[in-house]
Amino acid sequence: RLIHRAGTGQRLLFRGSLGIRYLSEGNYEEAIIAFTAAIEIDPKRAEPYAKLAEVYTDQGDWQAAADILEKGVDATGDDGLRERLEQARQALTSAEMAALAEELRPTVQALDIPFTVDSVTLGKTDISVPVAAYSGRPHAMSNLMEDDTENTVYTCFGMNDMPIPEGYYEDQFGFLFAGPAEGGPVHTIFINDGSFTCLGALHVGDDAGAVLSMFGLADVIGRLTGEMTCETENGRLLRARGDPENFYLTYQEGERALDLSVEGGRIYSVNLQCQ
Repeated sequence: RLIHRAGTGQRLLFRGSLGIRYLSEGNYEEAIIAFTAAIEIDPKRAEPYAKLAEVYTDQGDWQAAADILEKGVDATGDDGLRERLEQARQALTSAEMAALAEELRPTVQALDIPFTVDSVTLGKTDISVPVAAYSGRPHAMSNLMEDDTENTVYTCFGMNDMPIPEGYYEDQFGFLFAGPAEGGPVHTIFINDGSFTCLGALHVGDDAGAVLSMFGLADVIGRLTGEMTCETENGRLLRARGDPENFYLTYQEGERALDLSVEGGRIYSVNLQCQ
């Protein structure tokens, strides 16, 4: 039995040394064979799993690295392997999202999203237009900033003794339009009210599918496992994170940007700003 143990140790050392040499030489095929053999000789040792995962990561194969590290964690319970496994999974997610962004680039390049709410265009329509149009709404107020720098019209329930209607909660914005006090284009719009037409076609409360179709995500949102960012040569940026029922989406063209949130499969809010 002692002789057998000694032989096992020598074979493990030999295979491990071979694997390390092959890895340093960039001979990945032979390194895989050597480290796989070392694992078969003693499945309870953590090092061969870590080295085999290193071979795969050097080749950019994060899926294979994650698979062998998971196998190693199951076999050894080693905390070091568990930490490497988490790192490999994060890298795999990042690689998948980078590939998804590249796939979406032509779609994002061709997007033409209007930065509008009703007839108000972000960065173009004078702030006096929405102030005149929406000041007569129930619970509407103005001068949110309470100083001379901004001209605003807004609904924020509970603020400045504003009543809180049934179905709303304190500090929830129904809408906000803001621009320079001395006159000038609207620079901020926040909508949490289904009566407004946002981006030419969307309403708060609409099904998430309308958002996915508008931004070219209908066929890929199910593959979103983290945060995806797609930037194009013509200055457009699309960022999404979440899942098909609950996600945040950011779209930017030059100095204009919009943030859109979906909760429970429905549009929850639309926020437009000039940066």
